[in-house]
Amino acid sequence: MESWCGGAEKSEDGKVTIVNESETSLEDTFDHQLRNLIEPLPSGIEFKTVKDDAGSECLVIFIPRSDLAPHRVGDWNMDDKKRILGRYYGRSGTSSVPLPENIVRAMYLSRGRVPRVSVYTEVNIPNVNKIQLKTIVEPDPQQYISQYYNNNQIAIIGSSLNVLPDTDGRLWRNIRSVSPDSPIYPKSEPYELLISTILNSKEDSAKQTMEELSELARSLRLMDVQFSQIYAIATKSNFSCDNVPLVTRTRLYILDIPEHRHLNGYSLTRATDLIRIEKKFDVEIYIAATFHKHIQDDGDAYFWGFDNNLHTSHIEKLLENLTSNSHD
Repeated sequence: MESWCGGAEKSEDGKVTIVNESETSLEDTFDHQLRNLIEPLPSGIEFKTVKDDAGSECLVIFIPRSDLAPHRVGDWNMDDKKRILGRYYGRSGTSSVPLPENIVRAMYLSRGRVPRVSVYTEVNIPNVNKIQLKTIVEPDPQQYISQYYNNNQIAIIGSSLNVLPDTDGRLWRNIRSVSPDSPIYPKSEPYELLISTILNSKEDSAKQTMEELSELARSLRLMDVQFSQIYAIATKSNFSCDNVPLVTRTRLYILDIPEHRHLNGYSLTRATDLIRIEKKFDVEIYIAATFHKHIQDDGDAYFWGFDNNLHTSHIEKLLENLTSNSHD
């Protein structure tokens, strides 16, 4: 293969200059070498020559999305003009990086399969002034997913199981979603895609570390009086990718009052008493361990008022409200 390289450079004055070290036709060279550069060869590749004022040429190459992935790229050592063993690449942010062998194997195994993948938002409370919102993926054990849609929302709920709207009056608030440049890797266990946080902003920021300040900038910050009112959080994660229609997973986390969140044995688990409501609203309900002995099933009646019990009629009313406002 003849050594050839080129490209377009933009100067400070905004002019574009084409750099081309080849004396032969770029179209002929590219067309001749294309089959040696990539396999299997994608269909629909188009290219055309572009010239600048000085008559220098470069190629503009159009590559449509391929249904034949993965593709192996032939690397060339330009010093001795020897072909190196082909590699497989994937996107990582704005760069292309070599894919590990297990990922490539998984991509071959997954050809033609509909991936089994799901995303949900999990609530965790590491300290008295922070609530973590973890975006968790349950990946397909074989399929590598490079392009997908993910949107995550939360609803903040007060001590009377009333939703605390944002400044625009919306019940559901968007939280940070996973970057589209973050692929989903095949694994046998769920893993974290992203962590967002709700912070109590009463702390003096001058006393915080750079890491804490960075987290502060990426988080939903609430004043102390607002943060202390958080009694429960509903989460909604929307996900879709190739061959997978949009799926929404909704969870309701009932946290108890702040003073109880750090008692020994505090945890958030599902309760068999609430299975009927989960099925009715297609939601997973997690409640604080401090509540498990205080669930009151009201049947078809509505319990007016609030006491130390967790009333099923209150939960149903809350979920009806959130469902009716699911698109706000």
